[in-house]
Amino acid sequence: MTAPSRRPARNRTNEPDGNFALTIVRRADVRRLATSGVPAGWLPPVHATEGDRRYPSPRRLRQGFAFTIDLVLHLGLGIAAGVALAGRLGPGVALGVGAGTFLALSILDRIVLQRLCSATVGKLVTGVCLIRTDTGGPPTTKSLVSAWFMGVFVIVANLLG
Repeated sequence: MTAPSRRPARNRTNEPDGNFALTIVRRADVRRLATSGVPAGWLPPVHATEGDRRYPSPRRLRQGFAFTIDLVLHLGLGIAAGVALAGRLGPGVALGVGAGTFLALSILDRIVLQRLCSATVGKLVTGVCLIRTDTGGPPTTKSLVSAWFMGVFVIVANLLG
């Protein structure tokens, strides 16, 4: 008798099994794939891994700039909302409004906007977008919400720890 395989069973319908991550790639590479098709030869099963000819453009620096643009946008507008209301409502309420504005902008940018066009404002400015690693397609709402909560958890954990 042979030992059972540790490899997950193949999906007979060729549908994604839900086990995927999100990764950032250049929008130019996604457009080139859509117009020119997939390059010939062997391709890795996971999209946008090291050496994947489908996404050859460097993207690390753009990813950092995109994050910075988004953070400045969220923080700047949150601080502006708090400062604008500080004189009328007091500092405590203004701080709450600023924090609420920051969170609302973060949700709108990182979940809603990314669901609609696969990119936040910062990613749109820098020319990158999010794709699923299993299909190369756009992210799902569930994966964006999960990524947002994970980001919040990491930030809170770093601030507290």
